[in-house]
Amino acid sequence: MNTKILKQHALVTITFVLTGCSSVSPDFSDMSQTYQTVLEKYQNNNLLLNIIRSSKNMPLSFLEIPSVVGTGNINETVGLGAFMYGATSGASGGLLSAAANNTGQYYNPYASLSLGRSFNFTQSSLENAQFQKGFISNISIETMTAFTKDHISKELLYTMVIDRFEVANPKGEKIIAYNNPSSATYIDFQKQLRGLIDGGLTTEMITVNMPIGPILRNKELANATLINYVANKDKSKVMLMPVNTNGVKGYQFQEPIMMARFCFDTIQYKKSVIDKFGAQMLCGASNNPAAFNPNFHSDLSKPTVKIQLRSTRDIFDFLGQVAAKQMQEKPEYIYVRGRRQLANGEYESFGEYPLLIIEKDSKEKPIATIAYDGSMYSIPDKADTYSAYAFNLLSQFFNLTKVPGSVPPSPSVLIK
Repeated sequence: MNTKILKQHALVTITFVLTGCSSVSPDFSDMSQTYQTVLEKYQNNNLLLNIIRSSKNMPLSFLEIPSVVGTGNINETVGLGAFMYGATSGASGGLLSAAANNTGQYYNPYASLSLGRSFNFTQSSLENAQFQKGFISNISIETMTAFTKDHISKELLYTMVIDRFEVANPKGEKIIAYNNPSSATYIDFQKQLRGLIDGGLTTEMITVNMPIGPILRNKELANATLINYVANKDKSKVMLMPVNTNGVKGYQFQEPIMMARFCFDTIQYKKSVIDKFGAQMLCGASNNPAAFNPNFHSDLSKPTVKIQLRSTRDIFDFLGQVAAKQMQEKPEYIYVRGRRQLANGEYESFGEYPLLIIEKDSKEKPIATIAYDGSMYSIPDKADTYSAYAFNLLSQFFNLTKVPGSVPPSPSVLIK
């Protein structure tokens, strides 16, 4: 083989080496997907860890990654080297002789590749007053209404968010049913909840005119200060409405606001709702002043039902109680009813499934997994449970507590 053929062979080899290496270079899409996957597991495991802490009555503690910075680099070195030796091994002048007749000259292509990726992220503790303020504040009905969707089981949502029912009869006697799996009244709570849901319990957004200031008489309306105040207000948001108090007519400024309330959206049980709670508890009855209260406050001749919602902190406590019931010597599970969305987009018939399943040392594919107190806990990705739905809701309620200022920066940690 002559020198020209060897050189051509070397160039082809180098081209092959370079072509094979071109797909190894750092790719932004690949690196960003890696970040997303890692962060998803980070948050899921963090949520599960605190459910387990709650089940053991331990303090909750959360960490957050406020920022991630990734870098990638690639260095390629390609060359062609020659190695020569004499035709007659050991002969004097053999090297020069081989160089002269080109019979012992070989060209060796070489390529070196170095690839580097590094991730810088900051990890912050949420042990601060700004985060805790939202964490322990009760979830509003407006927020809960945003999660009332067809693909989410209403019983699952209400079981996670509602803390208790308070029922008072016209005589003032009160019965409280706590949504606590460890409580003796839990069966009663679940029975009442299912009865209300079957009767059409839901939420709606209504417009309410909120009074601003005192009731005014005719002579007070001519006050110059008051006229200037009205002139500087948005006319579409502030209205002067006539009012009648104990037969005395007057006027009061009112501002329309949107608010949510519990109501019954039903035709089948309409008469039953009116008999038990009054007509104002039917959805759409916002023209009735009694409907302005977001709870079940009917007239004095009928029972009054108050629904108390939880905070995000309380939801962790509730799920901790659910986990503790499963880890007893005789495991017990909390079941909820609902319809799950199928792969084709349709909804299955109503069924009853465990709200959340947490297992120790499971070998199944997990949604989240953590090691705590010498044991491995995981939420298995099982089909016949609401585990994924419950975990998804928990994650969203938790994220709503991370308002600006609640996630402080901290020194970064380098991972290579």
